[in-house]
Amino acid sequence: MEINQLPEAIIANNTDWLIIQTTGGITQKISRANFLAGISSSIPQNTNKELIYSSDGDTNGLFYWLGTNKGTTSFSNPHPSKITLKAGNPIADLSLLADRQAAGNFYTDNVPNTWIGFQLNSGSFKCNKYSIRAREYDSSLLRSWKFQAKDVDGNWIDLDVQNNNQSVTQASQWLTLPASSTDFYSDFRIQTTGANSTGTYHITAGELEFYGEYKE
Repeated sequence: MEINQLPEAIIANNTDWLIIQTTGGITQKISRANFLAGISSSIPQNTNKELIYSSDGDTNGLFYWLGTNKGTTSFSNPHPSKITLKAGNPIADLSLLADRQAAGNFYTDNVPNTWIGFQLNSGSFKCNKYSIRAREYDSSLLRSWKFQAKDVDGNWIDLDVQNNNQSVTQASQWLTLPASSTDFYSDFRIQTTGANSTGTYHITAGELEFYGEYKE
């Protein structure tokens, strides 16, 4: 019998059984184990996945997790089956941003305010950290940008803003930064707001990765 069919008064008979009186005055006997199991099954279970940053280039991020079919297979590029990578004015293959190969060589055209980003094909994500890796032989390094998420009304919300960040100084170097997100989103982008280290407006990147909480 379902536990919600035995709702009213509960009287302990002994350590193994409970006597339950229903609203119609009928008593039922149910084992304590079955009663507790019924309560447990009636409580909604949190199936969200916490993706916690450990170190640059780790295997804990969103792209890697989705690329392993949520931890059940060996890694393969999550684009385009799990995520859709996007960019304004792309020149190179977008899949390079999520292939976890050191030789990533993605870049956009030389256009101000250009961007790179991704959209989840299912579920949503609350981001608390994001990582960008420079190309393996690059000198056109990001300096000024916004990391943003699109809300349900189509507005881009700033999760992080960087102005003339000069932390990255060499090829293949990772940069991981905190993101201030209090909500779940499915569409994200990194948009330039100024010139890169060579004074042009290309976005160049070897890899992207994101950390936080995924919700199905």
